[in-house]
Amino acid sequence: MKSTLRAFLIITIIISILFLMAGCTGPEGIKGEQGIQGPQGIQGTTGPQGPTGATGPAGPAGASGSQGINGPAGPVGATGPAGPTGATGPAGIAGAAGAAGAVGPTGAAGAIGPAGAAGATGPAGAVGPAGPAGASLNRFQIATLHWYNVNQTGMAYTVGPAGCSPFAVCFDGTNIWVANQGNGTVTKLKASDGSTVGTYTVGTTPCGICFDGTNIWVANQGSNNVTELKAGDGSTVGTYSTGLSLSQPTCICFDGTNIWVGNYGNNSVTELKASDGSLVGNYSAAGLSLNQPFAICFDGTHIWVTNYGNNSVTELKAGDGSFVGNYSTGTNPIGICFDGTNIWVANVTSNSVTELKASDGSLVRNYNAAGLGLSFPSGICFDGTNIWVTNQTGGPSVTEFKASDGSLVGNYSSAGLSLNRPVGICFDGINIWVTNYFSNTVSKF
Repeated sequence: MKSTLRAFLIITIIISILFLMAGCTGPEGIKGEQGIQGPQGIQGTTGPQGPTGATGPAGPAGASGSQGINGPAGPVGATGPAGPTGATGPAGIAGAAGAAGAVGPTGAAGAIGPAGAAGATGPAGAVGPAGPAGASLNRFQIATLHWYNVNQTGMAYTVGPAGCSPFAVCFDGTNIWVANQGNGTVTKLKASDGSTVGTYTVGTTPCGICFDGTNIWVANQGSNNVTELKAGDGSTVGTYSTGLSLSQPTCICFDGTNIWVGNYGNNSVTELKASDGSLVGNYSAAGLSLNQPFAICFDGTHIWVTNYGNNSVTELKAGDGSFVGNYSTGTNPIGICFDGTNIWVANVTSNSVTELKASDGSLVRNYNAAGLGLSFPSGICFDGTNIWVTNQTGGPSVTEFKASDGSLVGNYSSAGLSLNRPVGICFDGINIWVTNYFSNTVSKF
């Protein structure tokens, strides 16, 4: 405190002296030496900040720092559109076969196809012991290993009343069906014993009959229509005539799908669907050479028709009825059949049988020698080995030829066979059946 007061007094004295001296200014004295720098004064307060200077140019880029640690994965982005499909790679090695699946249900049975050619005859078996003699054994049938009773002991079966005039005949796999021209009916017989199963009304003057694997079809010449019957019970499935151009339909056959009818009255052939009887086509162009069609058959590919009026047969494609060829026969051909290779034709007026190649219609042989017993030959059929022909007169009789070479096997007359104007003929797999127009019966042998 005392020191502070002393300093104050000294300063006051100095100031008083200075004021006294200021009264008159003397000459400037010699400049004294610079005094020793006094101690630094207390730092004043910081003045206000000046404005920010302009940004200097960027310095050179520093060296890249080391890569930082990967951050956590971000959320999955939306799926982009699919790119184009790449080329198919090579097939891989096939895997092992899987286990067989269960067997499916059995499908419905198809229609019965045409009979195949007969196989070669096997060797004969050993001869058995002789049986007791009997009047009803036929020596020819014994020799050919057909062991059954012959016609003279009840093997002719009545099919209708007097005047029924049985004309055409066919086999359905179990039964024999006979078209009775005289009374407009069809009779069904058991092939096993010839007993009558039933008689069924059809159209007028039925002349042709066939089986399609399910039903029976009948060509009615007098009423210009076709009747379809159930083979099971003989009931009528349908009668077809409207718009079919049928005119005296005389013959009929089945090709595995459709029904073919020969029209004697207008020189045409009509094709119907076997499924419903509707019209497929009617073929009558002059270029087909059809002239009073009388008999018809199917060879597995083509339809063959006998022309009563111009002594020929016409071959048509089963697919569309188009013309394949026309081939000469004997006079007034009225019967026809196929043996698996060739076509056989019965010529009623020239008492002959003509054999043609089914492949091209060329003549194989013509059979008309007196020793053959042909006399008004009408019906003809194939039994898998031989050809059988009915002869309306000259006995009457039935003639059997070898299909292989046409040689005569036998001629069987009416004696004991109950033949009486035999016309129609068919084979049931074991026996031959013949219609007897004048006796209202059928014979089996």
